[in-house]
This record gives sequence, C-alpha cells and structure tokens, in this order.
Amino acid sequence: MEISLIFKKIINLTALCFVAAACSSKPPRDESTKLPVRYSYLKILDLDQMTGLMQDKAREYRQSENSQSLKDALLLCLARPDEDALIEKTIGIVKTPLEDSGLWESSVEELVEQSLTGIKEAKIGAVDQVTYSVVLENILSEFKPQFIKQYKSPGFETKMIEKIAVADVELSFEAKSERKLNLMKSGFSPSMVARKMIEHKKEFLDKEKSK
Repeated sequence: MEISLIFKKIINLTALCFVAAACSSKPPRDESTKLPVRYSYLKILDLDQMTGLMQDKAREYRQSENSQSLKDALLLCLARPDEDALIEKTIGIVKTPLEDSGLWESSVEELVEQSLTGIKEAKIGAVDQVTYSVVLENILSEFKPQFIKQYKSPGFETKMIEKIAVADVELSFEAKSERKLNLMKSGFSPSMVARKMIEHKKEFLDKEKSK
C-alpha cells in the first residue's frame, strides 16, 4: 500500500515538473518579422475589433499629427483577408484623414513598394510573405473599379497596378502552401493577377479601336 502511494507521488511530481518546465520555457518563434501585424492575426478579428484598432490609430494621429499612425492603420486594413468584404466598411477610417492631409497616394505607393520588396526578400518567412501578398491582393481589388474607368485615361490606380505587374514577384513554395492551408487560396502571385488585369484592359481597347 505504501509503495503504491509513493509511486503515485513520484508520478504526480514528475508531471508537475513537466508542466512547470513547459510554462517557464519560451515558446519557439516560427520566424522573425519586421511587420507590426500579420494576416494570420487579423483574419480572426471581426468588424468591431478591426474598427477599434483602426480608430485607435486615427486617434493617435489626431493627437500627435504623426502620419505613421495612419500608415499603420492602412496596413491593418489591407493586410486582413477580405472574404467578408470588411475593407469596404473600414477603409474610410484611414482614407479620409490621409486624403485630407494629401497623403493618400504616397502612403499607398509606399505600402505597395514595401510589400513588393518584402516578398522578394530572401530570408522572409511564409507568414510575412503571405501578409504582403494579401496587402497587394486587396489593393488590386480595391483599385479595380477605378482602373476600369481609367482604361482610356490612366490615373494613380493604373500606375499602382502597373507597378505590381512589372515587379514580377513570385511567392515561395512555403508561402504558396501557407495560402492554400490557411486561406484556401491558390498561390497565384499578385504580379500575375495585375498582369491579367492589364491584359483585359488591352483587349478592351483593341475592341474599341476595331469598332
């Protein structure tokens, strides 16, 4: 009987040691990141949570007049996968003050360049690469209506789509797998999507000329 109790105490003590070790040790990091936020976190947030985060950044801007707060809000908005069309409901929180400050186009272009450069970076991890691809994908989607209107008279939206197209960025095998697993999407690169948009424009203009 005593041996049985001693044995149970040893088992319990061993289990406690494992739990203590697990709690005290730091979880392994999957990869380093330069991004303040990533798609994998944003995709689980609902409308109220996204609105709150972006309003906090807009409030920071009003208090400090530091445009970086608005740029951070723009990244928050565009790095979230948009299957539920949430961008349409939140982008005004950041777009309006950026336009009022004359910073909308420069901020978007800066984010485009950051995303293109990020995808091309050799040491970037899959989650960051997918985050940048989501940003570009959302910009292409948001700019598509204006791009169509600009077929005959290119404007800022056309310039950004062309910039994404000629950058010829390609996702790594790991990033493509990440997209398929967590977004249920193919690994098409943003550049390929942009090139297809430009091809449709050319087809349209060719038809117009032949009339």
